[in-house]
Amino acid sequence: MRSKYSKIIERHFKYIYPILVFGTIAAYASVYIFFARPRGFKGDFYAAMYDPKWWDGEGLFYGPLFVFERWIVNSFPKIVTVNFFAFQVLLILVVSLLIILRIVHADRVFTIFGLIAWIANSYFYYSFSVAANPEILELFFLILMWWALSRKYIKTAYVFFSLAIITKIIPIIFSPLLLFVFNPQAFLVALLIIFMSIIIVAFGQHQGVTSILKDLIPVSIVDPQPNSEQFLGLSSALSRVFGVCPGGDFKNVTNLAIGITVILFLLIIYVAHAIFKNMSISSYESSIAYIFSAFMSLMPLMHFTNTHRHTYLFLGPIWIALRYVYINDINPKRSLIFSRIFITLFFIHTALPIYFLDIFPVSKFSGIHLGETYSSFLMLSEPIWTNLAVIVAIIIYGFSMVRTSKIKKVSSLPSIGQC
Repeated sequence: MRSKYSKIIERHFKYIYPILVFGTIAAYASVYIFFARPRGFKGDFYAAMYDPKWWDGEGLFYGPLFVFERWIVNSFPKIVTVNFFAFQVLLILVVSLLIILRIVHADRVFTIFGLIAWIANSYFYYSFSVAANPEILELFFLILMWWALSRKYIKTAYVFFSLAIITKIIPIIFSPLLLFVFNPQAFLVALLIIFMSIIIVAFGQHQGVTSILKDLIPVSIVDPQPNSEQFLGLSSALSRVFGVCPGGDFKNVTNLAIGITVILFLLIIYVAHAIFKNMSISSYESSIAYIFSAFMSLMPLMHFTNTHRHTYLFLGPIWIALRYVYINDINPKRSLIFSRIFITLFFIHTALPIYFLDIFPVSKFSGIHLGETYSSFLMLSEPIWTNLAVIVAIIIYGFSMVRTSKIKKVSSLPSIGQC
């Protein structure tokens, strides 16, 4: 039975849809005119790609795909400018949304929901303004992997997974998901893509494969940066909460951040595996949507100290994926509860950090413990705290679905004396 809001959307779809589309165009045009163009789309990507002080073009930076892009920039410097990459971000955002709507078999109501989830996401606007090329490519490849898995194109899923890894190494956290649907041939193809890209980079950069592998795999976690709003990982956030100043002893907050991350990762693996084993919980596609959103929610956390504002764009698809899960939930009461939880978390995720990141300077938090001053409570508006809340909610939701499945299986068993 459809809600009154769904009926309103159905009735006025031909008016709501163009308003949202034109509103989106106007919003991105405003970001371009008033923020991105005056700054020249400058950010981490601009510095890495165009500033030799960041990267001189030798060895490996980010991943093999970034090196390939650098070769193209060197060959066509007047064409492949930062503007080219910035508008590539816009194009990929549009295509990604269209793919997701296909994955979830979106009707008109779901289409409007997806548009709103995309339009209202402040991190997408920021990613466009700094031309977050590696992150948007990772997002795109992971969404394509989700599409392939949902359609049971396992070999194709492995290919997109490998493309995400050669963009940056962090998507390797999706390995457990692909092990659930393990295919030896697909696995070998993925390994071939990864190692061929490394060999090409090594040959093109006149380096050994070993040195390229050292650059690809991060060997240490850099110190937290509590006085910079550019560093929004858990360890930096914990440093601000506990009042650890730059140059202080970060050992405890770093270990705590690693411990929390490892525990949540293991919980996600456990509940995702339980969901996958019990396909009676929901349809195959719904199970894949849940598992995809669970691992995707870990992406900002798994960047550790190097989590930046644009890293939170990885949470973009999970709101749509989770809606697909809870509208197919066999428990209407649970569906209603978690739909409200995730919608609330979405608005907190996209709106609350805007004040923290754009208005209140992070440098004012330096050396202040949580609760010492009124303004110190603003530390709780950092995006990582909402990210943690999302991960915990996803885990609880998964355990609830697993428990329901087990109860159904027990109740369906024949009683003593029953034929």
